[in-house]
Amino acid sequence: MVHFVVVLVLAAAMVLPSGVAAGEPSAGELISGLAAAPDAAAAFNDLSPAQQRKVLAQLQVVEIINDTPAPSPVGSPSGTLSITASGCWTVTWGRSGYNSLGWELWSLKQRIDWCGNGSTITSATRIRWVEVYIFGWSGTTIQDPTWGGVGQWSFRAYSQAHFQLDVVYPVQHGYPWLDMTVTANGGLSGSGGGS
Repeated sequence: MVHFVVVLVLAAAMVLPSGVAAGEPSAGELISGLAAAPDAAAAFNDLSPAQQRKVLAQLQVVEIINDTPAPSPVGSPSGTLSITASGCWTVTWGRSGYNSLGWELWSLKQRIDWCGNGSTITSATRIRWVEVYIFGWSGTTIQDPTWGGVGQWSFRAYSQAHFQLDVVYPVQHGYPWLDMTVTANGGLSGSGGGS
């Protein structure tokens, strides 16, 4: 029985990542603790310098990815798109920031719902929003012009957001944007960019 316990302790020690002491909280545990603290800035200041670096390393964006699916016809049971002379469609695009572990930290989203008769847009609605998924980040939309629309061949919508990582002081900023154009026959074009 004693040998079994020793083997378990040795096996547990072998699976710890290199450089992590037993009992040392992970970046995720530290971030969760900061998110739950009544005064996150004070709690961050109470961390050791090594723990602060660990938290900041996991909160910073290292990659930004576009999510730009094709539009779906409204009410289509199959979810497939067929560009026809008339109809109604919906599409949602996003641009998201990820950390080095692949965690999605924030996202800018833009959705367009529109109808067309093949030659003009008969209705168009755009909704845009920001989503923040982890402690320390905040975001807001900062630009949102539109062009064209009802009675026109196309409807174009642009959105830009400002995201800021601010634990005790601003550490990192992101300015993603989405630019989408839809047409009276269900067409879609556009792009996303920004850091």
